[in-house]
Amino acid sequence: IGRTILRGSHHTGISYGRRGRNSGGIVLVGLGLTILGWIGVFFARMIKAAVSRQREYLADASAVQFTRQTEGIAGALKKIGGYSKRSFINATDPEEVSHMLFAGGLPKLSSMFATHPPLTERIQALDPSFRDTDYPEVRPVQSADKAQDERMAGFAPDATTVDSPTSAPVEKSISDTIGNPTPEHLGFAHKLHRSMPEGLFKAAHSPSGAYLLTLALVMDPAHSERQLELIESQIGDVRALQVREYFEQLQEAGVRYWLPLLEIAFPALKQRPPESLQFLVDLSHRLMEVDGEIDLREFCFARIIGRHLQQASQPTGSKGRNRASKSDARRAALSIVRIVADRGHPDPDAQEKAYRAGVRVFGDWASKVDLPEDDRGTVEKLSEALDIIEKINFAGRKSLVDAVARTIAHDGRMVIREAELLRAICASLDCPLPPVLSAA
Repeated sequence: IGRTILRGSHHTGISYGRRGRNSGGIVLVGLGLTILGWIGVFFARMIKAAVSRQREYLADASAVQFTRQTEGIAGALKKIGGYSKRSFINATDPEEVSHMLFAGGLPKLSSMFATHPPLTERIQALDPSFRDTDYPEVRPVQSADKAQDERMAGFAPDATTVDSPTSAPVEKSISDTIGNPTPEHLGFAHKLHRSMPEGLFKAAHSPSGAYLLTLALVMDPAHSERQLELIESQIGDVRALQVREYFEQLQEAGVRYWLPLLEIAFPALKQRPPESLQFLVDLSHRLMEVDGEIDLREFCFARIIGRHLQQASQPTGSKGRNRASKSDARRAALSIVRIVADRGHPDPDAQEKAYRAGVRVFGDWASKVDLPEDDRGTVEKLSEALDIIEKINFAGRKSLVDAVARTIAHDGRMVIREAELLRAICASLDCPLPPVLSAA
């Protein structure tokens, strides 16, 4: 109001000459309102900045609570602090939106008006040992070869030109993509969504549809009728009929959509009450055991479903981690690498080479250990090994994923059975894996 009065008085004085001299009182009123208004702006911005700084701490805490990835959140902040090039908002008044940014977007703000706490303080809340001198040097990396970027992400140059419908190229850097999806990953996910059958895609986003779709995903074509009879006895004939329709659509769509649909269904499933989720897990196991045994594909799906739904019912995670003995952890890790090698390569010679390639990632830690023959390729051994590796620390998890990725990448291709194993392993380790499966 004060600025409007001052502008009006200025134009009046110019237009009316001497008659504008009588507007001095109005100018004083406008000036007084302007000063009063700026005092309000000053304190309002101080309050907004103080509230915003506290919200940043709460946002960091919430991110850790929901992702359980303290190192990941701290690492992102460290990269911001060490980034050699900064980005700022160039606008008339960037302060208006500064409180909505992940980091400070203004080149200069006093600590009184800063909407973000100092990066070092935010990092120390997550990593108390961090110091100002510990920031990494981060520089922007730009590649002129888009195809090379896609190959590094584990993609084929074009998902429509892959040689085989059951395999895709894969690189050895899968662990680098965990928790760090790239634009290429997002682009592939978009393509995958567009190509999915519409009915299955909609079902995966509905709490009731996702529930029935999950049952259809664990069914086996060789025993589908017996499984449908069990489903009907447990959830009724109407919903059993819907499961049959989803099952038929899945068979028609092809196996390459099964894992992605299962991943898409989890957010919708997690909206259901814990009792319903436990019933789903139990019924899924009964469906898999209808023929008296569980094969490796069924086990992988059961593991993925169980881990994701356990996280929904127990968001704080399981207790008693980091307590596996070195000998148990070593044997479990080698068993997993052996099973992955046997699962993904056709002949014994290729299996052995792939296994040795994966074991080399562990270095001396596993160089002098050989597994007995009875540790090879059984669902029971894989289940025991995954139960043990759930207790290893972050560094051990990364090494294991690196070793599995190196084993899979030995022949340069990832087949669907390897993808299923990789997803089951990463689910057991609570490692979010982006869609590296490409056309598979």
